Amino acid sequence: MSTEQPQVVSDDPTVPESSTPTAVDDSKTAETAKATETAKTAKVAETAKVGESREAGADTKPADETPARSDAASPAADPGPGPGPGPASVDADPAATDVTARAEAKDAPAADEGRDTPSGKEAEGGGDAKTEAEEPKTDEAKTDEAKNGETKTSETKSGETKADDTKIDEVKVPEEPPRDPFEAFSPEPERAPTRLGRVGRAVGHFLIHEWTLASLGSVVLAVLMTWPTLRYPLHTLPQDFHDPALQAWQMAWSGHILLSDPSQLWNSNTFFPERLSFAFSDTLLGYAPAGMIGDGPAAAILRYNIIFVLAHALATLGAYALVRQLGAGRTGAIVAGAAYTYAPWMLAQAGHLHIVSNGGIPLALAMLARGHGWSLTHGFRPERRHAGWAFAGWLVAAWQITLGFGIGLVFAYVLGIIAVVTIALRVGRRVRDWRVPRPWGARLVIADLVGGLIFAATGLLLALVYFEVAYQHPEATRRVEDLEAYSRRRAASSPRRPSH
Repeated sequence: MSTEQPQVVSDDPTVPESSTPTAVDDSKTAETAKATETAKTAKVAETAKVGESREAGADTKPADETPARSDAASPAADPGPGPGPGPASVDADPAATDVTARAEAKDAPAADEGRDTPSGKEAEGGGDAKTEAEEPKTDEAKTDEAKNGETKTSETKSGETKADDTKIDEVKVPEEPPRDPFEAFSPEPERAPTRLGRVGRAVGHFLIHEWTLASLGSVVLAVLMTWPTLRYPLHTLPQDFHDPALQAWQMAWSGHILLSDPSQLWNSNTFFPERLSFAFSDTLLGYAPAGMIGDGPAAAILRYNIIFVLAHALATLGAYALVRQLGAGRTGAIVAGAAYTYAPWMLAQAGHLHIVSNGGIPLALAMLARGHGWSLTHGFRPERRHAGWAFAGWLVAAWQITLGFGIGLVFAYVLGIIAVVTIALRVGRRVRDWRVPRPWGARLVIADLVGGLIFAATGLLLALVYFEVAYQHPEATRRVEDLEAYSRRRAASSPRRPSH
């Protein structure tokens, strides 16, 4: 039998062939495999930690990344105190061969997991210095690659941002719609009107307005209904010569004296030297502005004829406005205006201009109703109130009373009754429904107070003159006997109808 120790052939690249022991027992082989496996596991753990720190963006390098080597592997390399190397034995120990195969199987996954780790041959001996020198370079290269990757990422993000800005700009600028093929057949676009065009348009709107048409229609109807008053306006008077001639003189006198000596208005050149002779009849003082135009008898006759026709037109327009304000339509208002002005009784008073001149009554009532927002169809509507219309209505009422007390005095009574009834109803509703707010409007109240005072003051100033005339001439007072005498005289002068 041979006395030589069996030689263990190892395929481990970490162990140089020159230093392979000639004989290793089973316990040393197991310890060597275990130490090698522990060293490789520690190296893999350190490599994983370094990778995680690099991914987190750490700039500092690990203190010492040299792979740990276990000194336990040295017994595998050192031959020990046994005899020197000898010839390799063909008959290897089966147990040692099994342990070596297991170590090789465990070394294979560790070599495949990371190629950055040093090889088995470099882990021993002279390979240690090379591994330590190459690992910092590898770390620096990875750091540079990480920086380059971050730079590329920032460039990519900036490119995406620019692309988004471009998209936003593209969204903000809308695309032009496709041209309509039938655009050539469409009418030309309306041009911006010039100043002359705007004036013409405003005049056109004014001419076709309801109140413009109502005014023109009233004048045309008055001309037709009073014809032939304006056929020879400088030479003829309507109805008769008595009252029309007197009233033509009254308008001429008021215009003349107001321009020359207003203090002598009531002391006219008739019935001289009687004082206040201008108040012996209704004065038509409201037509004084017309009396200031022209001079002489011809102008007085022309003035009278024009005022006579316009008085009929004003009555028609006033009645139309009142009925429209109360809630009627245009057709009903036209019928009402014509019926009010040209009723049979009014036609019989054609020779009394102070009776024909009653258009201010319905016009003033229409303005007051509109100013207070009231109508028969809708009642009182606070949102329709307008202080200006109410004040204008009081001024028209004051002008109407200056034409004469023959119609003006009755109008004053009617207006006073309307005011009292309206205030009473207003106060009654306020007391009954005191929780419901019923605003009247401060501006409207002021307009009513000021306008009412103007109307009352005008009537009072005129009445003072007539009261003085009645005091100076008590015989001018009309008694019941006088009324009966005038009635009998009128009946005797009228033709009798044949009895059947």
